[in-house]
Amino acid sequence: MSGVPHKPATIADVAELAGVAKSSVSNYLNGQVRVADATAARISMAITKLNYRPTAVARSLTTRRRSVLDINRLPPGLPCLTVVGDACIETIAQIGALPSSGEHVSAKQILKVLGGAGANVAALAAGLGGELAVSVSLLTSLGYDLDSDWINSELASRDVIVISSPADPDRRAAQSMVMIASGAERTVISEEVDPGQVDLDGFLSRNEVPVDRRWCLQFDGYHVESALARISDIRAAGFLPAMHTAGLSHERMDEILEAILDEFAVVVVSHASLPPDGEGAFIDQLVETSLERGQWPEAVLVCAGTEGLVAIERGGRSCRVAFPDVAAVDEGGMDDAVAATFLAAWLNGISVSRAISMAARAAAIVAGSVGSQERRPLVCDLETA
Repeated sequence: MSGVPHKPATIADVAELAGVAKSSVSNYLNGQVRVADATAARISMAITKLNYRPTAVARSLTTRRRSVLDINRLPPGLPCLTVVGDACIETIAQIGALPSSGEHVSAKQILKVLGGAGANVAALAAGLGGELAVSVSLLTSLGYDLDSDWINSELASRDVIVISSPADPDRRAAQSMVMIASGAERTVISEEVDPGQVDLDGFLSRNEVPVDRRWCLQFDGYHVESALARISDIRAAGFLPAMHTAGLSHERMDEILEAILDEFAVVVVSHASLPPDGEGAFIDQLVETSLERGQWPEAVLVCAGTEGLVAIERGGRSCRVAFPDVAAVDEGGMDDAVAATFLAAWLNGISVSRAISMAARAAAIVAGSVGSQERRPLVCDLETA
């Protein structure tokens, strides 16, 4: 009588036999984090004894090598932009109209694309080039699954250096489902973002800005609390802190607006963070506040929908620019394109008035296709006639 086949050993079996955590086995396999010699010896012995063979996911970990940010290898004087934010996979369905309850609809197309405000800003900024050239990195948290590897590969193909925090072995990439109807109407269902996984402390301990380089550390709304908690350390290390309010509700932004205006060199206010039906009043309030306050960011940029882009500088100076008249297909990434372009221009010393004009054109280009990064503008696309 033939015996019952043995179930293949798992990473949990290896960890149990070696007397270590699963994360230690993962670190041993993927080589991202050094494992003590004695621990490595126990893991190796357990792997041999159990005849452990990594799964497809585990095998991908052994070959994964996330990029390392080496400031000394960059061209002298090239500005740097490190985005602290999320990256996810978006599944986008383009449909004629949003369905009602119980209705079945057919999609014109269903796409798998790279998403997340952090990934969008990083990828768009990295692709501009020319006089807007910046070295771009993304401080995020990716899992140990094939989707996370796909995200990492996509970002690398866009010249974004991924600085991923050590994660739990069972962590996986976040997913988002998007329905886009005619007229660019958008419905999004997203998994919750866990901002606590981003290793800001580790990043600050490893990096300090050289005196001859401008380096911006840009936070999205999900990470504003950690930014404010470490703002003195961020500035002491020489970073220029910037804020993009994507993910921040208008109620929460109102509560911490004074702290944001006090601490960040550039603030980009996303349209979704504005009070409903109060774009003009909010902008007027900012202009008035800038006249009253002694401390003000170098620029506060408001993505105000029908109001276009409005930049308020120190001393109450403001300038406005309308979005170019384009047939928008997907407006979801417009604010991310504005933040990416404006920050790249600002880091390269371009005036605020010209920077917001370029940012408005970048937003219009992005809105012309489905997916925030499916059409990435170049600097040559952004000059006005």
